[in-house]
Amino acid sequence: MSLLSRYGRSYMTRYMLAKLAESQNNSELEREMWYQIDVDHLQHDLQAKFIKCSMDDETEQFLVSCVEKSGFVFTQFFHSVAQIFLGFMLSTTTINGLLDRGKMFVFSSEQFKTLTGIEDACVNQTLLDLGAGDGMVTSVMAKYFRSVYVTESSSSMRYRLNQKGFTVMDINEWQNSRFDFISVLNLLDRVDNPTKLLNDVRLSLNPNGTVLLAIVLPYSPWVEQGSKFEEPSETLAISGKSAEQQIENLIYNVLEPAGFRVVRFTKLPYLCEGDLYDDYFLLFDYVFVLKTIDSS
Repeated sequence: MSLLSRYGRSYMTRYMLAKLAESQNNSELEREMWYQIDVDHLQHDLQAKFIKCSMDDETEQFLVSCVEKSGFVFTQFFHSVAQIFLGFMLSTTTINGLLDRGKMFVFSSEQFKTLTGIEDACVNQTLLDLGAGDGMVTSVMAKYFRSVYVTESSSSMRYRLNQKGFTVMDINEWQNSRFDFISVLNLLDRVDNPTKLLNDVRLSLNPNGTVLLAIVLPYSPWVEQGSKFEEPSETLAISGKSAEQQIENLIYNVLEPAGFRVVRFTKLPYLCEGDLYDDYFLLFDYVFVLKTIDSS
């Protein structure tokens, strides 16, 4: 079913969807490619672990909202000017938190449930979302847990997280606690010492706990230091020309040596609200459900 036929009940929605189709030039087939990899190019033991997702209503609604916000000309102009002046002093993340813009979308509620196998009844567990940003992605997961804890280095984003009612932990505090479920979404390639991060995650996981890890491929690590972007002191052994080669490198060279085994994984569009010129920004996330090697 097309976007227009599904959401074409109002003139404004039809207009936004038509603008989306025109400006991004994404056919149904092209959007389907957002979720595909060449499974035959993976090692046999990994092929059965790949779960193919697809575009759903929640994802489409986020795209529609991106088109709508991109059309707010005066707001987008103000954001562009603010970015220029604040960018000399503050990080992009902090500016986004101050302006309440640049919201991210990684997975829908149904995609999260399909990938993790979690059920509505699992509300007795604790969730820790590391590097939670403004908490939009956290909110997708939060409904399935009894207690939700988050970390974030940006002060403006911590303010947004507090607004949403999440318990914000210091970035050096969470390692002293234990959690049933830890999400590490698009953080492994944005920290200075990713090996230490993985080790801390493993040690902070309750027995038979679950880790949800997302990373953008191709692998391109950098660290946000104030208004600058710098190379991390440690880079991971992820190489290869294709996404499939980098997936294997990540699993065999990074995750397994860190003490994790892959239960299942998928590919998802990593979407971010756009600006005056682009309705949205798109990267490709590879999302892994992990258990520790010694867990059942």
